[in-house]
Amino acid sequence: MGCNDGAKNSLDHTYLSAAKYHGADLRTLHDVRSVRQREGGGYAVDYIRHDGTAGVETIECDRLVLAAGTFGTTYLLLRSQDGLPGLSGALGSRFSGNGDVLAFLLRAKDRTRTRELDASHGPVITSAIRLADELEGVGETGRGAYIQDGGHPAFVDWLAESADVRNNVMRASRFVFNRIWAMLTGDRNLSAEISDLFGDADLSASSLPLLGMGRDMPNGKLHLSGGKLDVQWSSAASAEHFDRLETTMRRIADVLGAEYSGLPAWLGKRFITVHPLGGAPMGRHPAEGVCDGYGEVFGHPGLFVADGAVMPGPVGANPSLTIAALADRMSTRILETRQARAQPAAAAEPQTTGEPTSLSFDEEMAGFVDPAATDPRSVAEKDGEPLSFRLTIFIDDLETFLARSDHLARAEGWVEAARYGGRRPVERGWFNLFAPGSEPGSRVMRYQLWFTDGDGQPRTLSGWKDVHDGPATRMWHDTSTLYTRVLRGHVPPDEEGSEVDGAGTLHIEPTELVAMLGSFRAEGPRPLASLARFGTFFVGELWDVYGPG
Repeated sequence: MGCNDGAKNSLDHTYLSAAKYHGADLRTLHDVRSVRQREGGGYAVDYIRHDGTAGVETIECDRLVLAAGTFGTTYLLLRSQDGLPGLSGALGSRFSGNGDVLAFLLRAKDRTRTRELDASHGPVITSAIRLADELEGVGETGRGAYIQDGGHPAFVDWLAESADVRNNVMRASRFVFNRIWAMLTGDRNLSAEISDLFGDADLSASSLPLLGMGRDMPNGKLHLSGGKLDVQWSSAASAEHFDRLETTMRRIADVLGAEYSGLPAWLGKRFITVHPLGGAPMGRHPAEGVCDGYGEVFGHPGLFVADGAVMPGPVGANPSLTIAALADRMSTRILETRQARAQPAAAAEPQTTGEPTSLSFDEEMAGFVDPAATDPRSVAEKDGEPLSFRLTIFIDDLETFLARSDHLARAEGWVEAARYGGRRPVERGWFNLFAPGSEPGSRVMRYQLWFTDGDGQPRTLSGWKDVHDGPATRMWHDTSTLYTRVLRGHVPPDEEGSEVDGAGTLHIEPTELVAMLGSFRAEGPRPLASLARFGTFFVGELWDVYGPG
């Protein structure tokens, strides 16, 4: 219904009008029916038109963003499983209503007088009560929640008064009686009688919707039933959350001298949500989610989800801005990928012809760094202070990457350590995969990450994995152990002499390795063949180092 004061507008007033101004092709009355992979990469979208045109039409694209809402996007993906083979088994899972509860406070009184709440005046949601969450620390219990004041357009006041049948009948009876009495006595005050017929609008003036939301359990399942979307969700696991909200709302009603009204009894134990979430949840790998952290569907490069379906659970608060932030982050990722692919190769690098194929994957490592150490190998396991990072490695042109002897890629993400101010973004990062080592037959994986600490001082995380000749039993240790130094200043790759601010080792856990393997994505011509070629290169390098002979 929007907001009486224009604080919340529909997309035709905001993003869509701006998109139209910048040349976007907006097609209304077009109903998408299915999505399928296009041979050679990209996607085909089948749709019908609701303007009298018969038949199914198709539009093709290199990248496709699904933003049909939690129900619409999940419905399309479920319908399109034949055309999108290999979709995660998590499709349809982790549905949540964001813990929504709708209730009403009726006929609020201040002693004997009507307490005017005027829900039809002013902006919607001007205050909130926040219920603490057990995750906030010692002494807190329960799953967090919010209760907010609602509102409605002015015409709802008329609907509310019309629904007050008992008082309406009484006023109508009184009006008829007064009309008869006036005809008998000649005592006429028609304006007062009409005013009394309309009533004093106490019900609408003294009533207020309450909006509750919070962290319910995302245990719902969306699936197709008879070609339509069906929701299977039980409130039993979230009963404590809903009871807590209702108890608090009843206390608010008592303070305001109002009657508390939930949903009508004939609806039974049902709930209304305006914040449906989940169905195509993000995860670290296909076994955990449908999409990665950027909304890109696992196994389907260039296919993105940018709405509430991507949320793996309830946000707790009103989720629209969180969804918008994720969509904005996804859009930046698409633009950066396109810009990186559009940059020409340096003169010293091998040139490629045609559109390049890009590849990316995620990696997360954690360990300890001793601020007093300078040699990572001298630091015992778990000595020092915790340090971790999460990176996305981008190979902008796979042909160039494989042709270079140092196999250089770029790294983005964050470094996290309490000593350096918590989680700090990587401002610039380099990554070398199986670069030549210092000894014949050895390889090195290098990491050079620039960041700025909490005090504004530039720092560089410089690390290497030493992959050298030895028994195959050493392969896991060598490829999962990163010898790390933190340097003062922003130090370019291959430069020495900077002051060391700590040293230690980081590791990748087996569970994170599974997540990394599931995060590989390729874009461009023949993406699946490119992934296979990269895999062949990776395995071949390991065989050269650890294989017999």
